[in-house]
Amino acid sequence: MSFHNLNDPEGYSNKNYSQNYYNTGNRGGEGTDDVVSIGTWILILILTAIPVVNIIAFLAMAFGVDNENIKNYGKASLIIAGIGIALGILLAACSA
Repeated sequence: MSFHNLNDPEGYSNKNYSQNYYNTGNRGGEGTDDVVSIGTWILILILTAIPVVNIIAFLAMAFGVDNENIKNYGKASLIIAGIGIALGILLAACSA
């Protein structure tokens, strides 16, 4: 007995079904997955290096941009900033 397809030895998979792993367009109003240019990333990194401006930039990226990559970066940065602020307050309260 030989297997022609080691992932599906019994032949149960649907031959007419192909899963699309890559989305090449707009996903119904959720934003775009366009490639972000190097210049845009440099501008983002410069803005996020400035204190106080970085929180405003994170909020703008998380909730005001159509690009999913920048939106996810903004949300993740807000989460990390929130954790950092909470730890700072906790450590300051413990040392006082």
